[in-house]
Amino acid sequence: MPVYLVEIWIPKDGKERECLEISRKILEYIKTHRDEFKERKSHRLFRVFIGGKPWFIDIQEYEDLNPWRN
Repeated sequence: MPVYLVEIWIPKDGKERECLEISRKILEYIKTHRDEFKERKSHRLFRVFIGGKPWFIDIQEYEDLNPWRN
């Protein structure tokens, strides 16, 4: 079963540094636990505007989160 990791970055006024730190921690987790993921199939980054502010949506598709499943 494919697994989709969806990450949304929403900078808050005056909180950009905190948002970037949280996003960095999420991506670092993925990198350090890469062996738990099968090969990434696709990676898309979308930028959408809601209320005049940019939202960044990062979507990654993996084969499966369970490395022992055939």
